[in-house]
Amino acid sequence: MMDFAEQGLDATALAAGLVQGAYSCTALMQDVLARIAARNPDINAVCLVDADHAAEQAEGNDRLLAGLDTAARAALLQARPFFGVPSLLKDLGTADPRLPSTMGSAYFGQVRCAQEGDLTARYRQAGFSLIGRSTSSELGLSPTSEGPSYGGP
Repeated sequence: MMDFAEQGLDATALAAGLVQGAYSCTALMQDVLARIAARNPDINAVCLVDADHAAEQAEGNDRLLAGLDTAARAALLQARPFFGVPSLLKDLGTADPRLPSTMGSAYFGQVRCAQEGDLTARYRQAGFSLIGRSTSSELGLSPTSEGPSYGGP
């Protein structure tokens, strides 16, 4: 498996590599999911990962790219500069029906939004593959990320 972190690429460079065929969306997604699984127990920065949906998104992106010629790939990258790049939503109620939110609070439990919010839609339109949520302070009221609903640091 390719070590994407070792490459030192930013999100636009990752997207360009995906669209140009230097590596697959599936390979990048597998690397990201493996890194979350390996490091999150120590740092508790990710409170939700939907690995099944992440894999579906990556496979769908790979199928899409397989059917495009060079000009169509360039147009795709122009329209969606972060195409295929895995990303997380902050756990502060950013509306996404697939990803419930606790807003860092044990009081609210898991809140499921009925529809996608504008910010989430803009992230998707930019090409990001939203795969989960990152931790936050309770209701976003503190500059640190320790929320009672996550346990640990």
